[in-house]
Amino acid sequence: MTRHLLGVVARALRETPADVHVHFHQGSHGQPAACHDPRCGRPHLDAC
Repeated sequence: MTRHLLGVVARALRETPADVHVHFHQGSHGQPAACHDPRCGRPHLDAC
């Protein structure tokens, strides 16, 4: 049962809807802030 539950959770975490588009911007105090707008024109935060 535990194995089955772990499999279900793992599959749910791997699957993401096609319309989900999350990127990050520089937020307050230098912290990253998530942005869910796929049409956003602001520069994205570079993670490297």
